[in-house]
Amino acid sequence: MPTRLEIPLGRPLPPGLLEDLLSRLAYVSEHITGYESRTHDDGMVTLLLDLDGPADRVREDVMLLVERMAAGYRPVEKIVLWKSPCRSSCQEDVFARMLATGEAVPEGTGVFSCGPLVARCMRRLRGDLERLAHLLDAQERLFPDLVSIELLEKCGCFESFPHHLGFASRPVRDLQRIRELHLKPSGDDGSRITQALAPPSFALQPAVCYHCYGLFAGQELDCPQTLTCEGACYRYEGIRFVGLRRLQSFHMREFVFLGPGPFAETRRQRTIELVRELAVRWGLEARIETATDPFFVDAYPSKRFFQLATRAKYELRAKLPHDGGDLAVASFNIHQDFFARPLDIRFEGQHVHTACTAFGLERWVYAFLAQYGLDSHLWPDELRDSMPG
Repeated sequence: MPTRLEIPLGRPLPPGLLEDLLSRLAYVSEHITGYESRTHDDGMVTLLLDLDGPADRVREDVMLLVERMAAGYRPVEKIVLWKSPCRSSCQEDVFARMLATGEAVPEGTGVFSCGPLVARCMRRLRGDLERLAHLLDAQERLFPDLVSIELLEKCGCFESFPHHLGFASRPVRDLQRIRELHLKPSGDDGSRITQALAPPSFALQPAVCYHCYGLFAGQELDCPQTLTCEGACYRYEGIRFVGLRRLQSFHMREFVFLGPGPFAETRRQRTIELVRELAVRWGLEARIETATDPFFVDAYPSKRFFQLATRAKYELRAKLPHDGGDLAVASFNIHQDFFARPLDIRFEGQHVHTACTAFGLERWVYAFLAQYGLDSHLWPDELRDSMPG
């Protein structure tokens, strides 16, 4: 029986903290199907959770979540680095049209196949990113979609993003368990599958750049490195999947830089300049501003403050005119020696600094279509002329 659970927090929360708290509620319990907040006249906050199962421990776990995220929280104002001069022209619900026309076909939670119009836009975007790679003199690399759990542990992924991870397993070498996979119907509760799986040694990559750092583990670089790579990435978002904005399976293109600190920062700044030009060519109404990663609860307060205070992360956020929201379609990140130190990557005897610029391909294309619609005759001239039907 569906129920609604009200949890008065007994405290006010800064808007930034409340927004981040709500995004973490998706991971508190499998029984949470929806949530919202209510801020009262006195500033106190009440959380309202929709449940499809027992509320055992939910209240206690939510309060623990609040305490851990609020501990040491320090507000830092976001800084807008750049605003696009472009203005979008579409106000309709483009995603609804994409569903109606077969341009977006759901295959499961957060999983979509896309139609020829999206494919054309993706092909154009890939071409633009190839030209960006040429301007950066980036070495192209091909990596598998699987990444070793050992590498993710060394890179701090389990500390910062365990809630987003998906794992790749295989059947155990056990004839009886494999026979159960064959004999039992697929409509059971899935236990026959979990009982037949071996412990995983690989994860589905949440980002492509981890391979780049693993590539140079234990090495002394002869010269600073600029790499580019693209791959399918996977992130679990609980109940937060929304259309093409937030996907469980998506494609990411990255540019990764390894070298002395000034090299990494200069390379990041160069990509910011190039991506600003790219966004204008696409006619995107967007801005670049400081941002934070979706850190897990225990890592949240200190890592969030560090990223905002040091401007370690910028995002290109494109407007979604239909509902007034926006969407991060690219990010520009500087890590100092966070990855190089545990992996012992050096240049001239010192641990290198790393930086990366990442593009969510489906997100970029969806933001463009949300701003200009599915009729290519209404697109900006350069995009319309370069992507004939």
